[in-house]
Amino acid sequence: MERLGQRDLEVLLSCLREIYGQLDLDSFATKMVSTLPKVIPSEWTSYNEVDAQSRTITWAMDPFPSDFLEGTQIFERHIPEHPLINHYQRTGDGRAVKISDFLTRSQYHRLGLYNEFYRRLEVEHQMAVILPSPPPLVIGVAVNRNGRDFSERDRLLFDLLRPHLVQAYQNAESATRLRQDSAQLERA
Repeated sequence: MERLGQRDLEVLLSCLREIYGQLDLDSFATKMVSTLPKVIPSEWTSYNEVDAQSRTITWAMDPFPSDFLEGTQIFERHIPEHPLINHYQRTGDGRAVKISDFLTRSQYHRLGLYNEFYRRLEVEHQMAVILPSPPPLVIGVAVNRNGRDFSERDRLLFDLLRPHLVQAYQNAESATRLRQDSAQLERA
């Protein structure tokens, strides 16, 4: 089993302090995608709300690819090909999984999802965890790399973070709902 060092734990705790400090869903997603690479280095980090049934996505990404405006539509077209979304829909298992857990590199490169979307972002490797949500919504947090694949240490760190991401998300969701209810009461 992988072992974590003192530095790993310090970075993990720092990330948790920042994520738990977010009191609404918008700032939660934004802070999470900017903070997570300190724990699990990645070129692209994203928070994704995917409705696999209607094939729509809402996301927060860091850094945001401003020169890829059609990216949302391209990704939405290829949602049924995504191995990590398919795995979660089949199993309900939200633990950290990598594309390489399901596909060889050549299989991945044959996907329209890769050729039209991930290749343009130079994403060769992806690992994601899923946050609980009502079907057909799939809320995923993904880290993406061009170089080396994610290690088992990276997976362990992501799995350790996941319950905290779930709780911080639920906290932000509750705070957002309370703020909206309060604003509605004021208007009434």
